[in-house]
Amino acid sequence: MGDNPRRKELENLRRLVSGKIDDLKEALDKPQTIMAEGDAWTGSVADVFGEDVDYRKTDLRTAAETLTDDIDEAVSAEPKTLPDGGE
Repeated sequence: MGDNPRRKELENLRRLVSGKIDDLKEALDKPQTIMAEGDAWTGSVADVFGEDVDYRKTDLRTAAETLTDDIDEAVSAEPKTLPDGGE
């Protein structure tokens, strides 16, 4: 039995992605706060833009969580080892 190279690659991918997921989840926090507090600009156009930032922030967080879940599922689906000669 030998290590499963696909699982190793997926585990490496998970490590690389996990370091960036929090950054992705928080990417729109500051702009959203600035818009919500009226520090950027105000008015009806600003309100619509701020709402769009809110939606995009939610979408970005969901996408980041989905990516993490998908990678975790892919890792779990791979056996840790393969029979000798299997790849």
